[in-house]
Amino acid sequence: MRAAAATLAFSFVLVLGACKPPDSAAGTSDDPDKCESESDCHLGACGPCTSGTPITQAEVMKECVVNPCPSAQAACANHVCVVK
Repeated sequence: MRAAAATLAFSFVLVLGACKPPDSAAGTSDDPDKCESESDCHLGACGPCTSGTPITQAEVMKECVVNPCPSAQAACANHVCVVK
């Protein structure tokens, strides 16, 4: 029984050690989406709605029942996706 518990604990430590935090150079889902042209930018169903606001990957991936800003459009400004 102790051997099984020790093996399980060791496996758990291995899994935790293999899961490293994301590389800071790779960015996070809260960083503004990068773009080269407007075709690279997509506005999420939940916003943002205010013109000039940067669009993040987290916002693009959200799902909403009702879109709070159906007429909003995305644009590429200074290589960052923003609300037009």
